[in-house]
Amino acid sequence: MVIWSLTALDLAALVLFLAAWLGYAPLVGWSSRRHKVIASARGDHRRAWMFELLGREVKIADATIIGQIMSTASFFASTTVILIGALIGVIATLAHADPPAPGSWLAIGEPSPIEIKLALVVVVAAYAFQSFTWAIRQANFAAIAMGAAPPLEELDEGRRRRIADSMATIVSSVGDSYDSGIRSYYFALAAVTWVVSPLLMIAATLGVVALMLHRLTHSRTAVALDDIARARTG
Repeated sequence: MVIWSLTALDLAALVLFLAAWLGYAPLVGWSSRRHKVIASARGDHRRAWMFELLGREVKIADATIIGQIMSTASFFASTTVILIGALIGVIATLAHADPPAPGSWLAIGEPSPIEIKLALVVVVAAYAFQSFTWAIRQANFAAIAMGAAPPLEELDEGRRRRIADSMATIVSSVGDSYDSGIRSYYFALAAVTWVVSPLLMIAATLGVVALMLHRLTHSRTAVALDDIARARTG
């Protein structure tokens, strides 16, 4: 079977890639509810952070952390825009390499395999861009929530924990969007290998998933975060 000059192996590599890319986050979310992974440990730390923040009169350090997240996300968003522009330029150059036949200027030519493969990288990069910009916007919301936090003397234990949990949800959403953008960079590297070979893309996709899962569950950082969360709760 051949679609748009893509072979059956190309299509199989594309299906595997899309399943891995789009299914990774839901899989991790499902797994984190059953097993302690870095994602669930980070949620515990964020709730503890917001709970302690509500007990501090001076929140300069907290604002600095949020500002750093916004700065890093802005850097990646700007870099991604440059990457998207460069890729679109390459695709446009390839599209004009074979001009249409005379009298067929209204016809849309069939894209070449290399154009389709580069277009996949553009799609992944565009998703990364929107993830980073959404992280920045949510970080602004988090900063506003921190600035509007009531003083400790106005809070009983229940209200303090309720507000802290809601603020932690916002901060977690910032982290999730940022992680989604970084994860797209990993998958973009796997997508680029499709230009060389569909078999290489399959291997790269499986390698990216294995690498990220290992770092999420068995890296020293994941183990340390889990240990700190356990120590905090006794």
